[in-house]
Amino acid sequence: MRLRHAAAISLLGWDLLLPPVSLVTQHVNKDAPLSTWNVQRTYSRKKACEGRMDRLRRQGLAAAQKQGSAYDPDLSCPACNAQCVDADDPRLKK
Repeated sequence: MRLRHAAAISLLGWDLLLPPVSLVTQHVNKDAPLSTWNVQRTYSRKKACEGRMDRLRRQGLAAAQKQGSAYDPDLSCPACNAQCVDADDPRLKK
């Protein structure tokens, strides 16, 4: 791989994505196409993105525990369903 090519790849980064939430039901649509997910932030390194994703998930699960058993983090917690995706991933294209 040429140095220029490697530099170009590293500039793309990693997107921390949160799934869309239905305005009607207020449920997380984790099955929606990635092109419709919300970019929370872009990171230059995958490890940084994954670290933030892990913190968001822990915070979401902690909030779920405070809500009690009626709270389903899979349906009601966008942060619990966050994903780190390469910013050049073709699934992000509309």
